[in-house]
This record gives sequence, C-alpha cells and structure tokens, in this order.
Amino acid sequence: MKNPFRNFVDNLAFDDPLAKARLDMQQEQEDEAKQERGLAAPAAVSQALQAEPVERGVWIDASAIDSGDATRRTKEFERVVNSFDEDKETFGHWVTHKVISVLCYILPALFAIFGGWAIGDTLSNATTPVASVWFYHLMSVGVELLTPIAAIMTARKVQQAKKDRSLIWLCVILGFAFIVIATLNAFAQEVFLYDSLAQKTTVQVASVWFRAAGPSIFDAIALAYLAAATTKSLKYFMANQATKAAAVGQVAQSAIQLDRAHLQAGIERQQALQDMQSKSRRATTWNEIEAMQAEQMIESARQNMIGNGDKPSNGSGSFRRSSW
Repeated sequence: MKNPFRNFVDNLAFDDPLAKARLDMQQEQEDEAKQERGLAAPAAVSQALQAEPVERGVWIDASAIDSGDATRRTKEFERVVNSFDEDKETFGHWVTHKVISVLCYILPALFAIFGGWAIGDTLSNATTPVASVWFYHLMSVGVELLTPIAAIMTARKVQQAKKDRSLIWLCVILGFAFIVIATLNAFAQEVFLYDSLAQKTTVQVASVWFRAAGPSIFDAIALAYLAAATTKSLKYFMANQATKAAAVGQVAQSAIQLDRAHLQAGIERQQALQDMQSKSRRATTWNEIEAMQAEQMIESARQNMIGNGDKPSNGSGSFRRSSW
C-alpha cells in the first residue's frame, strides 16, 4: 500500500528533485525493514516454540535427545536373545544332543569303573587276602575315576569361562591335570591289561596302545563336546533371571530390615543413655535439695536454741545462759 503522505508530497513538490529523492530513500528503508521483520518472524516463532513454557512443561526438541545409549543397550539385549539356540532346534537335533550329552556323562564313569575293576582282578589272585583284593579293586576304580572327574570339571569351568574371562587360568590348570591323569591311566591299562598281547609289529603296538588309551581319548572327546556343543534355553534363562530378581529383592529387603534393626537398636540405646543421664541429673538435684533443706533445718534449730538461751530469767533485767 502506497504511503498517503507520499501522494500528497508528489502532488505538491513534484518539481523538487531533492525532496523526491529523500522520499524515495525513506520508502526503500521502510521496505527493507518490512522484509527484515518478515524473515525474522519464523526464527522468532521457532525460538518461542522451543523456549516458551506450554501448559505442563517446556517444549523440548526431540532431535536434540541423545539416544545412543538406549540404542546400544537395546542391541546388547538383542544379541543376548539371539544367543539362545535351544528353542530354534529341530526335534531330531534336540534328541541327538541330549543322548550324546548323557553318554558323555555316563560312559566315562562306566569305563573307569569296569576298567579299574579289571585292573584289580589282574593285581589279585586266588591266594590274595580278601582285604587286599578289595583294596586293589577300590583303588583301581578310584584312580580310573579321576579321569572323567577331571574332564567334567574342565568342561564346566570352560562353560563358566565363556561368561567370566578371569576363570581361563583355572581352565588351563584343570586341562593340564586332565592330560596328565589320562596319560597315566592309559599307561596303567597297557601295563596291567594289554601287556600280554602280541606287540611285535608296528600295527600291533599301535592297536594295543589305542585300546589302552581308548577310555582317555573318549574322555577328551566328551570334555570337548560338553564344553563346546552346549545349547542355551531362553525359557530357562528367563526363569533364571526371574529367580535372580526375586532373590535380589529378598536379599535387599533382608539387608534393609537388618539395617533397620541396627538403627532401632542404636536409637533405643541412645534413649536409654539419655534416660539414665536424666535420672542421674534428677537424683543429683534431689540430693542437693535435700542437703540444702537439711542445712536450713540445722540452721533454724541453731537459731531457735540460741534464741531460747538468751531470754531473761527474772525481772531485774539480768540474763542467765541456759546450760546445755
């Protein structure tokens, strides 16, 4: 819209070039100011939306929120969930895994029991005393059982070391102990059970030693299978997590109750000390009051005695002190 003053001036001073130039400059300045106000309005509105308080809070730009930590935690939970594979197995694979796992636990113990019993039979004969016979058999069975026990312990620690890397050194120690025990048991079986077999050719020697080391080899394979070919159940994990949550809550409540009991005991002890101090102060105050009353009574009696002794004995005005 054109300025009315500009029309009036144009009509009156159209022949003055200086006035017309001044009016043109003023019109340009007004147009520039309008443009600046028009460009600044959106920025001012945006700033007002971000800073001005709304009905119950302050406007917050969602693009400024750092969601990196939440996304990272969500991805970690997703990896944990994807690590469970027992629920994804087929029925045949599940049955096979369970059967092999049972055999890996049972067969090493059976090999050790019967192998140790056979070595006990070799060490004893018809003339061996009964006590010695039982000692040979039990000792042989016990020594043979050391191999599957060491294998199971190593497998369990390997499974735990997958979650806690600080247990790797213990896995190494148990693995070395398993190798030593398995090797010694293989030598013992070769000497006591297979030494009488023919070992003239290389094939015969290899066959005898393979049979002697067979239980130890099976123990090593069972160890590797139990340590590596394990499956994880999501249902078991969820139940275990729920149990942990309940246990943590119970332990926390127990700790809170214990702290409350300690605090209550401290409060009661402080109250008892304050009561004892108050009673002691009251007793001291009463003792002081009684002492003051006793002194006052003594002083009053003394004044009474002195007053009675100073009374005149006759009308002459002379006095006679009473005898005590």
